[in-house]
Amino acid sequence: MIDVAVTLSVDKLVHKAEVNVHLSGKDIHVEATDSDMYAAIDALMDKLDRQVLKHKEKQSEHRATSPQVQQEASL
Repeated sequence: MIDVAVTLSVDKLVHKAEVNVHLSGKDIHVEATDSDMYAAIDALMDKLDRQVLKHKEKQSEHRATSPQVQQEASL
């Protein structure tokens, strides 16, 4: 993780929470809105957790398949 920026805002009665996470090779942007700020933050964290896990799984799959591909190419 390189950088994280969190923004909490209120527009009339809509509470908005958003986060930008800068990772090596990818930027993740997640936002959530609700009538309650705590609910918006909760939803934001759930969405962010899913996005980060998805990113980590893609990276681990890529790393796990790279040596196999190289071995098959050399045969």
